Amino acid sequence: MKPCFRVTHFAKMVLNLTSKAATMGVRTFTHQTWVSGPPRTRIAFAEKCAHGLLISAGVLTGPMYILAHIEDYKKRD
Repeated sequence: MKPCFRVTHFAKMVLNLTSKAATMGVRTFTHQTWVSGPPRTRIAFAEKCAHGLLISAGVLTGPMYILAHIEDYKKRD
């Protein structure tokens, strides 16, 4: 009976680890209500503008570089 005990003990340990790993990813915040309202944390207008500029620059950098060097691309053909 000893090997059977070891197998069940091992299985319990594995299941315990997997249940801990599964609950670690669960968010702790739950919505109190479905009614929308003001944001919990206000973000300053300057910060919104700075993030908008950084995102825009990141998205447009590649196409702007290609347009600036269009002659180099045309020479390859």
